[in-house]
Amino acid sequence: MQSNEADIPWELVRPYGEGDDPWEEGFWCETFYFARWLLKRPDASTGYAPLPQLRLSALAAIVPTCYPELQAAPAEHALLRDLITQHRLADRSPSRATEAAVVGLLEQGGYDWMHVVTHGAYFAESALHSSALALEDRQWLACSAITGPRIRGKLCAERPAFVLNACHAGRTAPLISGAASWATQLIGSGAGMLIAPLWSVTDALATQFSQTFYGALLRPEGPATLAEAVWHARTAIRQPDDPTWLA
Repeated sequence: MQSNEADIPWELVRPYGEGDDPWEEGFWCETFYFARWLLKRPDASTGYAPLPQLRLSALAAIVPTCYPELQAAPAEHALLRDLITQHRLADRSPSRATEAAVVGLLEQGGYDWMHVVTHGAYFAESALHSSALALEDRQWLACSAITGPRIRGKLCAERPAFVLNACHAGRTAPLISGAASWATQLIGSGAGMLIAPLWSVTDALATQFSQTFYGALLRPEGPATLAEAVWHARTAIRQPDDPTWLA
């Protein structure tokens, strides 16, 4: 689905009918292989078409090590290292996931896939006014900081994919510029893909999501499409009392 509404989670639409014969269907994301695409930044006159095929040849794993409470993060980091080894990917991961290292990587390019495993938060009432990712030394990188011609130029030229496996990384905030989300900052500047949770998620299930997602996306007998891989990953982590699978 293509839309200019970055803040409407269309995948969570759940049709129902009332009256004498009430009915209810599943969420669109469980009924269909569903993905949505942001046509353009709200503050831009033009946008980018979805890529027919994503590249996965150079992976940057961004995994801060100063958050021991993220008990499943080491397993997800190991998964990413295994992907690099098994599929002979170029490793563009920084030695330490500091703010300077991540911003430098965004400015320099040279990767086509970035996977982040960390805490995420949503600072609606602070100067950040946006979702942010926790990095080494307990620093925060806000989506509102991903600006400037160097970063946008690399996103437009190389069109990398992003998996931000962090709480609230998919949230957006309405601003005059309409640019207070990772979707508008990344997809709206040319990135080829963004996967990010809309709210708080369970650490272990988030890691299981990644395991199933990459397993489907890179299966030897035939790779799944992006939307199909996400569907398989959602289904694998569905729990009756945990909304992580919907996030």
